[in-house]
Amino acid sequence: MINPDTGLYTAPDIISGGLETAEIESLDNIGSSDISTIRVYSPMTASPSNFYIRISGDPPKTITVLGGYGDYSITPERGTVSSATVVHDGSFDYTPPVDVGNGYDYIEITDALNNSVSVTAVIGPAAGTILELLPSYAVLTPSGTKAFTVSGAFGIFTNFIITLEPAFGTFTDNGIDTISYTAPTGEGSTTLTVEDEAGATASSDIYIASETPEVLEINPSFVMTSPGTVLEFIASGGIPPYTFTILSGAGYLEKISPTTMKIETSSPPPLAKIRVTDAVGSTATANIDLKEK
Repeated sequence: MINPDTGLYTAPDIISGGLETAEIESLDNIGSSDISTIRVYSPMTASPSNFYIRISGDPPKTITVLGGYGDYSITPERGTVSSATVVHDGSFDYTPPVDVGNGYDYIEITDALNNSVSVTAVIGPAAGTILELLPSYAVLTPSGTKAFTVSGAFGIFTNFIITLEPAFGTFTDNGIDTISYTAPTGEGSTTLTVEDEAGATASSDIYIASETPEVLEINPSFVMTSPGTVLEFIASGGIPPYTFTILSGAGYLEKISPTTMKIETSSPPPLAKIRVTDAVGSTATANIDLKEK
């Protein structure tokens, strides 16, 4: 519709067939005329405009394009599409690249008049990959920072649930795969947890100490003795509390203090291994070489 007095043209609210052409004739007072052609079409849209897909284990994703003018040209940055050209109001299938890369792919869709829309594909790891948050623990000084990397997640990162329990310190994320933690000014501990869209969770324990702890040790680290001997081992360094376990060999462990445990050796085999693990997962090992009397 056009206002004959002002020349203002208003496009119709409903367009049949996706495209209409309007011709407008202008006349002056001596009878000269000029014809203008106006193409009227719906805004171009793509659905879905963003989605998550794994490099293997998921079927191709179907993307439907509506509106715009004429046929569409489809150009992905890294993945592949079922057709580089799609008819008006049509659809195509998208297959992700063979590697996760930076975690994203972008599909540019352009119509015959160079109008364009972009679709974002969030690229995830292969099906069956386990969600991880690494490192699994960290020891920081007050006000220190640490970056944690999320891998093996399902879904779009910005939809993940990230928590600190207790709320000790702060965190930010880059919206892709990294969470940056900043410790408070005091000492303490907290657990950083991420939950993906499938409900899987992964956690990292964070410890804040005024000084960096010494390397975890167990002493003695090597003993040569005979079966039936009672030995004591002392843990030091690391982050208490300590857990003692028998890696190999037979015997009975008895913890006699927060840092000390004793074992009565037995045979076979001739070699026993004792491991101490601290609160952040660091380990140290002691070897016991058993010789018959």
